[in-house]
Amino acid sequence: MRIGIALFQFFPGRIGGVAEYIERLIPGLLKVMAADDELVLCGNRENLAPFDSLADSRLKRVPFSWSKRWIQCLRLADLILPGSPSSPFSRRLNALKLDVFFCPQQSIFPRGVRARTVVAVMDFLHYRCPDQLSVWQRWTRRRKEEHFTRVCDHAISISAATQADLQSYYKMPAEKCSVVHLAGRAVQTTVAPNPVPPGAPYIYFPAAAFPHKNHSRLLEAFRRYRESHPDTAARLLLSGQTSPRMEQLLRYQAAAGDVLHLGFVSSAEVAAIYAGSQGVIIPTLFEGFGMPVIEGLGYGRPVCCSDLPVFHELVGDAVRYFDPQSIESIQSAIADLFAARVAVPDAVRTAEILERLNWDRCAAETYAVLSK
Repeated sequence: MRIGIALFQFFPGRIGGVAEYIERLIPGLLKVMAADDELVLCGNRENLAPFDSLADSRLKRVPFSWSKRWIQCLRLADLILPGSPSSPFSRRLNALKLDVFFCPQQSIFPRGVRARTVVAVMDFLHYRCPDQLSVWQRWTRRRKEEHFTRVCDHAISISAATQADLQSYYKMPAEKCSVVHLAGRAVQTTVAPNPVPPGAPYIYFPAAAFPHKNHSRLLEAFRRYRESHPDTAARLLLSGQTSPRMEQLLRYQAAAGDVLHLGFVSSAEVAAIYAGSQGVIIPTLFEGFGMPVIEGLGYGRPVCCSDLPVFHELVGDAVRYFDPQSIESIQSAIADLFAARVAVPDAVRTAEILERLNWDRCAAETYAVLSK
């Protein structure tokens, strides 16, 4: 079986959990593939670079010379003139005689590949939180989804909550849908030096500065907590992609010196940050999955997170929930973390969660869908 994977929309380090998913999935597939299978990675040099170190005779790389900017232009044109602008891509891919074409980023690009097509579905943020995206973002997302739900052979959703949305918004037949859970970063036994400067205890929220991540309420809740606990040493640590809006929030809502934003950090540094934290807080308004919840538990940290169906699906009662729309509720969770009032699940419960939500299982279940 020849499995093609479309990496044209994959730019490592820039798309959060989706990048982690792709970088973990490809070596995982090589572990479970049959000896006579082939895994064909398709993309430009930047797309393919993270997999240069993988040495496996079954792994083929098909580099395309188009730049990131040119690919983005073609993707845009493809929304307006479906299939025509990307036809040079599809002709070259069809020459590879793929058996299955896997698109891991909620759209089929390029269109027109003559193979069984499987699409990974991440979330429906534009339906659940439409005010968090522009009119243009909502239109492009829906346009891509209208296409893949009409023509794909199978859709893999990263959670049952996402699958429920897929079937609700696009009436996808149950027989064309599967749920394959993601995981968090693998727990590292050796970690880098903690990049957090020495000082007061801290709680941690790793997330890109997207509006639905709810940084504004978190920062306001932390400011109020500090005002009500002036004699308690406490810090809030943030990491991930920042934005002008985030910089403004940090200037006007955070207590001086009590909030640190480290920007992008390496996986080894993330492990050190988790391990040194007082706990993990996740106030997001919506998620298709939610890797930090799994990661926090994996490092034995107490976790407080938004009361969302997907988190109940993933970890049940292993975390403390709060209302992400309420600053008071977030403030209460912050106070509980610093006062050590949030229980950490026992080792057996944590092991069960990590066994159920791990990258090896994700790869094996994905391969089973691709092999149908």
